Amino acid sequence: MKSDDTEGHSIDLIQNYLRDNFKKPRIGVIARILGESRDYDYRIIDTEKHSEHGCLISSRLIWVSVADSYLDLVRLPVPRSWGLFALNDDDCLHLSSRIPENFSKLLGREQDISAIPAESLAILFCDAVLSTKDLRHSLLKSIESINDYILVKEDHTLDLEEFEKLKKSFQQISRSEEGCLTIVNFTTICRSFSDSSVHFIRLEINQDRIVTYVNQLFTQNLFHKCHAQRR
Repeated sequence: MKSDDTEGHSIDLIQNYLRDNFKKPRIGVIARILGESRDYDYRIIDTEKHSEHGCLISSRLIWVSVADSYLDLVRLPVPRSWGLFALNDDDCLHLSSRIPENFSKLLGREQDISAIPAESLAILFCDAVLSTKDLRHSLLKSIESINDYILVKEDHTLDLEEFEKLKKSFQQISRSEEGCLTIVNFTTICRSFSDSSVHFIRLEINQDRIVTYVNQLFTQNLFHKCHAQRR
């Protein structure tokens, strides 16, 4: 199959999924009078490969932007929204915190999950299960990488006391086998519009590819808000 044919087939699979699974709540009388659409806008505006697109053998990982606000992540310009999808020749999986079991289904497609790097598993889990519209989890690869996530707003600064605690307890990404379980431990930073928190995650994958996890909050106060002093 040619690459452009493959892309077209993928778009068809995703659009069929969107129409089947996202139904707009019934709009009120005033909205109908004003001519508001009775359905969501299912147009796909843009697609891009996920950063870990190449780590899986049996699935293609694609971020999809639609011209409406019903998917998982919001990016400018609004009201566009983005969702993560995993596709093979016959099926479309929506990877979302609203349907976390699809992450297990994704791994179930793979013949050998030991070939998937631990870092890729962690990043995918952040995007496919932990992140929501309001809270975005990202993998913290090292304590030094915290600098990449310092809020750029002038009225937020790093809380040095909390940062020192984090340096002593920081959980480097690791992978181990315990009986029939694959264990991946890692640290995430979770960002909202006004705050950032740090979490320790223990991911467990059993022999049937069923995924469970423990999410331990380390701190909600990694950054604090500064108030300008009056002159």
